[in-house]
Amino acid sequence: MAGIFSQNPKIAVARDKAFCFYYPDNLAMLEKAGASLAFFSPLAEDRLPDDIDGLYLGGGYPELFADMLSQKPALLSAVKACSRKGMPIYGECGGFMFLCKGLWPKGHDTPVSMSGCFDLGVRMSGRLRSLGYREITFAQDTVIGARGTQVRGHEFHYSSVESEKMPQYANVFAVTSRAGQDVQVKGYQTDRTLGSYLHVHFGSNPDVPRCFVENCIKFRKQRLGG
Repeated sequence: MAGIFSQNPKIAVARDKAFCFYYPDNLAMLEKAGASLAFFSPLAEDRLPDDIDGLYLGGGYPELFADMLSQKPALLSAVKACSRKGMPIYGECGGFMFLCKGLWPKGHDTPVSMSGCFDLGVRMSGRLRSLGYREITFAQDTVIGARGTQVRGHEFHYSSVESEKMPQYANVFAVTSRAGQDVQVKGYQTDRTLGSYLHVHFGSNPDVPRCFVENCIKFRKQRLGG
């Protein structure tokens, strides 16, 4: 059994036209921290890769492929089930949108279904909602960093989280703003699933990829009965 537990954790990484934005450094740093990356396409595949210990959903354009993604019930259910089991899951911007319950593409009167890890709705708009570089501090322990960890990244999105009847998730981000700026970027966490509009550059704090990998190792031991 010791040999099984010593294997590198396997992290599934969504990568296709809907999830196409990743800092190359982030992926390289996860591998350097000991992760084995398994790339898959939510658009082309109906299931997650086998034997995974974590999931990374990067940015992109899920709103352009919302109907296709919503027609993947087995995949959507699998992502939510992994979340509920406590698998470390990290989604940023487009990946965060995929983790929410529903997505309103521009011009749609009703939402299309996403994975539902977060009981939140996301609505596209015709204007830019947020743009700029951010520095944040984790206000709570997260799957990519302990409380007090500082990271930098950027926001660029045309969607917003619906406010009506929205459940209250604790905001795990505290933003460091420059003088005169009123910047609000929230980090949502449920179970061991973390999502936000922020694209974090792991190079801003090398502890981030190490923390994520360590959490995946813990989950691996848990699911294998260690």
